[in-house]
Amino acid sequence: MKKPYTILLPVDYSSQSEYACRFALHLCKDLPAELQIIHIYRDPIPDASNPMLYAVDLSKIYNLERTRLEKYVLEILDKFGYNEKELRIKLEVLEGDIALQIAQYAHHQQSDLILVGTHDRHEIREYIWGTHTIEIVRQSEVPVLAIPEGCIYRDWRKILYATNLRHLEFPIIEYIVNMSKRVDAILEIMHVETEEDDKWEKVAEFDEFKKDIFNTINYDKLRMNSLHEQARIADSLMQYSEENGIDMIAIAPSRSSITERVFGKHVTKDLLYKAHLPILCVKY
Repeated sequence: MKKPYTILLPVDYSSQSEYACRFALHLCKDLPAELQIIHIYRDPIPDASNPMLYAVDLSKIYNLERTRLEKYVLEILDKFGYNEKELRIKLEVLEGDIALQIAQYAHHQQSDLILVGTHDRHEIREYIWGTHTIEIVRQSEVPVLAIPEGCIYRDWRKILYATNLRHLEFPIIEYIVNMSKRVDAILEIMHVETEEDDKWEKVAEFDEFKKDIFNTINYDKLRMNSLHEQARIADSLMQYSEENGIDMIAIAPSRSSITERVFGKHVTKDLLYKAHLPILCVKY
């Protein structure tokens, strides 16, 4: 029996958690997919001056956290008009480091996608959202879909993938093509050239890459394009997306460095913190 497509959703009960939950529920219906909702908590640190605190029953803490999560999910389903019986939802609470636990759980459960929310980079709050999103992307082998605060779900009609013209990206492009097929979306593969790039060398490289893509991948809604002499890659991608009705931006940060050798310094961070669209990070 084929394993169902699964989305892992970490929650921290914040307002951004609510946006992420709403987005995930819509996405699960459209794909369709099973939803795994988890909450990461910390065990209390015993106070050496109060020996009674050493007697805390950790199983009780787990049960309290589990009950809290179950109540939260039922409230979310009721608020957004979903019937629990119509969805495939699995709940879990885990103790420990946020990013590490999420990455390990996604790996062990063979999740297909991790969906997390992000706050604006000027927010003080940095629990799951914020810098922890970067850590999740860094540590996880599973693709991460970052949802900006306030982002409302809309049908994915056009997806933009930012390429660095590397043949190592082919498995990533195939992954995004398969996702595009699930929602019948146009996939536009975009290469952004900076002002420092040799224009004619990049044009030739792009043409060769384009030919190889179309010879390898069969999808009639696949498009390829390039932007020339751009000062800031992240800003160019966001502006192009706004002007061309893009519903999601996909990028491929390097495994070795997310600060980053692939797109230039801080492109992934800029997109995760500043974009108003969902950002899909798929490492290679």
